[in-house]
Amino acid sequence: AVREADTLRGKISYDLQTNTVVIQGDGGVFTGSPRTVAAFEIFDPNIINYRKFYSLPDGSAYYNNPVFFELLNDGKLTVLCREHIEQRTAGYSFYSYGFTENVLVVEYYMLNTAGKAEPLTSAKKAWLQLMSRKRDQVEEYAKKNKLQWANKYDLQKIVGYYNSLFLKP
Repeated sequence: AVREADTLRGKISYDLQTNTVVIQGDGGVFTGSPRTVAAFEIFDPNIINYRKFYSLPDGSAYYNNPVFFELLNDGKLTVLCREHIEQRTAGYSFYSYGFTENVLVVEYYMLNTAGKAEPLTSAKKAWLQLMSRKRDQVEEYAKKNKLQWANKYDLQKIVGYYNSLFLKP
């Protein structure tokens, strides 16, 4: 049995669709949900870095059920995200039926002072409005480093830079 404050180690599988975590370790297999797992961390070989996930109340839902959010940045602006797969139809025209493809969609959230995740738009204009006090510096940083606001990992760098502007030397 897993108790509060236990740390499990092993191979971790995270299912985006069912919002569950499966940990295969020496003690067997453990399956957890946001109600039973406070946080977990996985190594992503695609980005050669660790990704951290936390169970938090979903501020966009009426019942505030806990769900897993990935922490992108922590600081003056704490940004979380959730990913899901959508099927989209592309290439439809008068002469062809088109085709369906699976697309990874990233939804962004801001952690509010009550500890709830509030949905954010992914539009550059909205991000700059959130960063209004340092807007010019942030825009210059993104432009200079050729960062794309629509790219999750570029956005992570942009928000990290923004948060660094508030650190005391």
